[in-house]
Amino acid sequence: MNSAFSVLWMGPRLHSFTAIFPQISIRQLGTNWSSDFEISTAELEIRYGSGSWEGFTTERLVTPRLRPYCSHENARWIRQPEDILSLTLLDVIGTPKGWETWCETHQLDMQQARSLQYMDSHGTAVSMAANGLGMCLMYDELMQHGVLAQQLTAPFADSIATEGSYYLCYRSGKALSEGARYFADWLLEEVSYPSRFPR
Repeated sequence: MNSAFSVLWMGPRLHSFTAIFPQISIRQLGTNWSSDFEISTAELEIRYGSGSWEGFTTERLVTPRLRPYCSHENARWIRQPEDILSLTLLDVIGTPKGWETWCETHQLDMQQARSLQYMDSHGTAVSMAANGLGMCLMYDELMQHGVLAQQLTAPFADSIATEGSYYLCYRSGKALSEGARYFADWLLEEVSYPSRFPR
């Protein structure tokens, strides 16, 4: 499972699944890179990327749009797009479109930012932003619940489209176990999808 999705989306919600299905244990193993995908034996995976993986059926879980988020304290100094350059920009390696695209959209020079810092997980970027280090780009759906979400705010309504998103993945043509079906159905219902797996 993608670690950022696990921390930011799954963590604040998993209690509702365990309340319904206390007998089903969920084993979460981090899979952030394509090399992790190749060795995974999990029935269900949550991957970040384009949504196109040979041999897998995919269901998009998050709208592929990114918006700037920062701590409430830092947001006090943000009035217009160019004000972000006074903060450290936290950019996630492997995000198809990130701060460079957001700055181009607003005719800003990303290199003029106070500082640029790079990490390999949206979860790390969000944690750093919550601790006041700077501003990250994040998906709104991952910022609705949980402790970290409460510590951040989006100072702008503007967002940018990105090629990357989070997907539920399972092997095409291979039947899922009963527990995996229940979990997949619960997950898709949580993101407002109709039921995919008849019980």
